[in-house]
Amino acid sequence: MKIPDRIIVLDDDSINNMFCRYIIKEALEEKSEIVMFTSPQKALIYINAEYAINGISTVLFLDINMPVLSGWDVLDELSKTTSAVKENITVYMLSSSVDPNDKKRADEFDMVNGFYEKPLTVEAVHDICNMN
Repeated sequence: MKIPDRIIVLDDDSINNMFCRYIIKEALEEKSEIVMFTSPQKALIYINAEYAINGISTVLFLDINMPVLSGWDVLDELSKTTSAVKENITVYMLSSSVDPNDKKRADEFDMVNGFYEKPLTVEAVHDICNMN
């Protein structure tokens, strides 16, 4: 994947989101727009509105353990969306979970292209954007 036009970070931990913003800016030298969400519901509304017809290339870093809607719930909702959403958003799980079952479960979703453990690193961003 080339450098995406937009990166969305969805994690209920605002401190992790700030850290991710810093790492992404450092890794990509501010070449991508960065959008942060702590609410899965708000993120889904944004994604459905923004990508309903035409989207731009986007990476979504998605946490697993969040209140109300988990990362799995978000993936279930995304799997029901339009093809424009599915074609333009590439999902990477970003979680503190070290449970191998979480990694296996993530592999069951076509939209998920990888699983990274927190904290996000410059190397992980470079790896995703084929910058190594």
